[in-house]
Amino acid sequence: MEYFLLFLKRPSLNNDQKKVEWRHIFIILFSFYLVMLPIGFFIKLMNSFFNISQKHLSFDILHKILLAVVIAPIVEELLFRILLVINKRNLIIFSFTSLILSAYSLLKAHYYYSVILLILSILAVTFSTKEIGIRNMTTKYYSIYFYAIAIFFGFVHFTNYDGISGFLYLWIPFLVLPQFLMGVFLGYVRLSFGIIYSILVHSVINLIAIGSL
Repeated sequence: MEYFLLFLKRPSLNNDQKKVEWRHIFIILFSFYLVMLPIGFFIKLMNSFFNISQKHLSFDILHKILLAVVIAPIVEELLFRILLVINKRNLIIFSFTSLILSAYSLLKAHYYYSVILLILSILAVTFSTKEIGIRNMTTKYYSIYFYAIAIFFGFVHFTNYDGISGFLYLWIPFLVLPQFLMGVFLGYVRLSFGIIYSILVHSVINLIAIGSL
């Protein structure tokens, strides 16, 4: 736990990933939920006051579980956590993931998202040819890089809500605070134990969220 708190003060890239310690992970996960409970209650209370509601997917429960526990963790970790460690392989994985999602968005007529994802895919391929320079730059400002990714991960989740308009856009940073904290926690798991374990822990968090609903 002490190591985790030190990490939060100054996130750093450690090339020597630790042996998986599930006890350590679950202690931090428990602490994460202790922080999240009052924050989540307050956000839910304010959302009710502002008439903001979470979007409901028109899927049956099995499809929702498949999406939340399998598909979303894999896709989101490959988009938001894979490049916490920059190398040619990870850039190609990110590019391929972005390209697949771009094609899917195009089929769904979400042209704006499709274009953004396509640009990200092209940039990742371009950066893979300058891997060392990109890695050196992000390493130099790694704390900023780490928290910027966590913030971006949080902000993209505001699209999960209906009823946001006008001055309520100012509420978005508070609305997505749980996802930001989740991004920080999963980033720590990814850097400490690897991308597979951040996917697994992400699945557990989403499964608990479904169970609570």
